[in-house]
Amino acid sequence: MVLSKEKRAYIKKFKEKLDRWSEKISDLAIDAGIENAEKQAEYQEHMERLHQKHKSLDDKVSGLKDADESAWERLKEEIESSWHDLKEKYEHVKSRLKKDIEKEKHK
Repeated sequence: MVLSKEKRAYIKKFKEKLDRWSEKISDLAIDAGIENAEKQAEYQEHMERLHQKHKSLDDKVSGLKDADESAWERLKEEIESSWHDLKEKYEHVKSRLKKDIEKEKHK
C-alpha cells in the first residue's frame, strides 16, 4: 500500500512525539526518588502502565501504515484519544510524585 504524503507526515510526526514522550516517561521514573518502599512499588506500577500505554499507542501508529482509507480515520481518532489518555495519566503521576517528594522532604 502506498501512503500519501499527508499520511506519511502524520505517522512521522506522531512517531517523533512518541520518542520525546518515551524520554519524558523515563525521566519521570528517574525523578521518582521516593524512599518509602510502599510508594516506590506504587510508582513502579504507574511507570509500567505509562510504558504500556506508550507501547500500545506506538503499535497503533505503526498500524496506520497498513490501514485502508476506511480504517484510517477510525484509527486516527483512536490514536488521538489514546494520546490524550497517555498525557493525562503522565500528568497525574507527575503531580502525585511531586506531592509525595515534598511530603518526604518535610518529614
